[in-house]
Amino acid sequence: MTSYAPVYLALVGVLAAFSFYLVRRRRLGGWSTLLVFASVFPVAVAVELSHVERERGEAKLQASRELNLIANRLNGLVGSHIAAGEGLAAYIATHPDLSRSEFEEFARVVFLRHPHLINLAAAPDMVISMIYPLQGNEAAVGLDYRRTPSQRDAVLRARERREAVLAGPVQLVQGGLGLLGRLPVFVREGGAGEFWGIVSATMDARGIFEAAGLTSGKSKLEIALRGLDGLGERGEVFFGDAELFSDAGTIHLPVLADWGEWIMAARYPAPPALARSVWFLRLLGLMVAAGWLIGLEQRQRARNNKRYYEKRLRASEQLMQEAGKLAGVAGWRIDKDSELLHFSEQFGNIIGLPVRECAHRGEVMAPLSAKGRKELTRAVNDSFGNGTPFDFELPVERGDSTQWLRIMGRPVLQEGKVDEVVGAIQDVTERREFIQTIQHQATCDSLTGLPNRHQFDSFLEHELATAVRRGQRVAVLYIDIDEFKSVNDNIGHRGGDLMLIEAAARIQACIRDCDIVARLSGDEFAVILSDIQSVNGASVVAAKVVAAMSQPFEIDSRQIFSSASVGVALYPVDGEDAETLLINADQAMYEVKKSLRNDFTVFTRELHRRSEARHRMFNELSLAVSQRQLEVHYQPIVPLDGSGVMGCEALVRWRNGDTYVAPDAFIPLAEETGLIIEIDRFALSEATAFVQSLGAFGLEPPALSVNVSPRIFFDRAGEMTRWTEHVRECAQSIDLTLELTERLLTQDTPEASVVLQKLRAQGVKIAIDDFGTGYSSLSYLAKFPIDTLKVDAFFVGKIPEDASAVTLTETILSLGQKLSLRVVAEGVESVEQLEFLKRHGCQAAQGYWLGRPMAPEAFRDWLAAREEKAPRAGSVA
Repeated sequence: MTSYAPVYLALVGVLAAFSFYLVRRRRLGGWSTLLVFASVFPVAVAVELSHVERERGEAKLQASRELNLIANRLNGLVGSHIAAGEGLAAYIATHPDLSRSEFEEFARVVFLRHPHLINLAAAPDMVISMIYPLQGNEAAVGLDYRRTPSQRDAVLRARERREAVLAGPVQLVQGGLGLLGRLPVFVREGGAGEFWGIVSATMDARGIFEAAGLTSGKSKLEIALRGLDGLGERGEVFFGDAELFSDAGTIHLPVLADWGEWIMAARYPAPPALARSVWFLRLLGLMVAAGWLIGLEQRQRARNNKRYYEKRLRASEQLMQEAGKLAGVAGWRIDKDSELLHFSEQFGNIIGLPVRECAHRGEVMAPLSAKGRKELTRAVNDSFGNGTPFDFELPVERGDSTQWLRIMGRPVLQEGKVDEVVGAIQDVTERREFIQTIQHQATCDSLTGLPNRHQFDSFLEHELATAVRRGQRVAVLYIDIDEFKSVNDNIGHRGGDLMLIEAAARIQACIRDCDIVARLSGDEFAVILSDIQSVNGASVVAAKVVAAMSQPFEIDSRQIFSSASVGVALYPVDGEDAETLLINADQAMYEVKKSLRNDFTVFTRELHRRSEARHRMFNELSLAVSQRQLEVHYQPIVPLDGSGVMGCEALVRWRNGDTYVAPDAFIPLAEETGLIIEIDRFALSEATAFVQSLGAFGLEPPALSVNVSPRIFFDRAGEMTRWTEHVRECAQSIDLTLELTERLLTQDTPEASVVLQKLRAQGVKIAIDDFGTGYSSLSYLAKFPIDTLKVDAFFVGKIPEDASAVTLTETILSLGQKLSLRVVAEGVESVEQLEFLKRHGCQAAQGYWLGRPMAPEAFRDWLAAREEKAPRAGSVA
């Protein structure tokens, strides 16, 4: 009141002067003047004080609304970005061995929806190994949370609480200020399994603060945030002036969320200068004193002002409601001694109550189930009794659908006692459905709708556990569609997908309702037959599957014929655990693949023995290849027409211990497993170096022939390019011939034709090995750049006794002459065979009669001895 004394005296002076003027003008009498002073003076002072208080109250109310809006925005922005991390965590929980490409594909979709994400990171065993996007975040890869004090506590807290925790803001190792959503990942559902690691959703703290309105410059509030790492009152102040929390004139507002708690403090600006409005009121008083018309006009002006403020209030309340709708969050409050629950309009919309300000507690909880009402009542009572906050999700049945509500509450302390509980409610149905969708995608095959490999393993373990308790048998069928790649190549991947869908339906039609069929990968399926009495029952089902798959498929008005190979394994005879049972069924299926296909076979111990022997040989061969323990022997290729130099074929030999392994035993295995590529490279390098070294002994280097596997032309890892460069380098110093099988030439390999043409242009000769035993066709003799035909030893070995062999050999020799191709005969073991070949114009031969495959030193001695007897010149391919 004292601060307004000068204003009051000025007003009195003005009124006195104006009254004196009116009295002099006789517009007012003396008593009227006194009446004006007696009425206008106290009214003017009262109006002035009221106006000041109202302005202050309005400023505080506006500040509270603005602060609440910012809090809701913060909660919504941070919560939505953490939800992105929850989706990734749920996916990893069902795919703990996800690849980097799967991680990046999932993260790329998430980034399109969340503009303030800096990165998504996966840290198995607390060390970041995958991060998206990698560019700009390279410094974060390899970060060990346990060795980073600024981030360790929040990560450990997330693991202990088994729920999302917000860390930060912190200075990121790759630069910038970030909020870090830490989400623990446990491999099993429900968080009860083994701890896998941490998924982090790193948000741009400055961007979120700006989007929420903290730093946009539009707000006149002075705001501070407490609760570093989401610790609420226990956390440090990380935004704004810390003194705001100790200023009694500031507004405090909690920001409650599942990731933690922040406390907001704001100092609202002092009311704008009142001079203009106060002077307006004083002039208004003068106008009232001057005449009732001016007074009536002022009353109308006051009414208009009142309506204006009410409109602003309604607009602010509407803005708060809209913000709540956008964030999907509504607030509520309940007093300790009241059964009434006060709530916002959005609360009623979420829970399905008429729009009003409060309702009885029982009416609000009516849509919940009896269990849900009991849980919520206990949580509220614990908050009043023990000051315990709560946060959980409850289902609400809505006809044929279920709504999920997340209910959060926090006790409010007044003088050390809980007088009320305030909280928020959120409809999380969409998030729950999203997580369920992710889980379905993680356990089901998207094409056929069948369980995938992960789900199949779980089902099989469950069936085996049941079989153990009940003393039953379980059979596993491993099914592979034969030649499915050719189906894809002929009718396209869409047609292949349609065929897989039909195949899944046919397999399901062959089993009982209690049995399980799953798609393991590509064209592989598996079936679990529970409670099987004997292997005969499983064989019946396998035969049905083979018969069903042999029927033609109708794909886009085309009939496609296929078949299936099926392997059967029986628990407990063929395996006592899921992994062993599936492996043995796979081995049985593989035996069918190696034979006629379109059949089934039952796993036996003999199959297991052969599989183990094959696996053991593969391991030993892999070791021999990696340690370069193989040997290269050389068999002479002798010219028969008196021209050309001596040649030799490089043959790989494997000494395993004290004995040599037959090439027929390990070469097919190397072809099948891909080791043949490295073996061919080794043979080419060793043989080239050996031939080059012969010059140092005064010997004429022979022409060299090396075998090449067709597999090199189908490799997808760039091996063909590296191999081609290697061949070019070797051909620069030696006379080199590549021996290819007819199988390569009969396949549709345009790349092979191009590569061979280029090599031949650079001096490399091309020979067809074992000619006449494959799918011979004269067309490829013109299509490919061929120099030499090598007659297979199968025909040569039957000369001269077998008339058919003689005729075929003569035909091949004649064919070579007409096509100007050099012909080399293999397997010459007698003088009769050698003479026959000479008579019919064979240019060169090799075989035991001319020379066995020899170790390098022995072949060098053989060459030296031959040159002493008969020096030669010329060239042979």
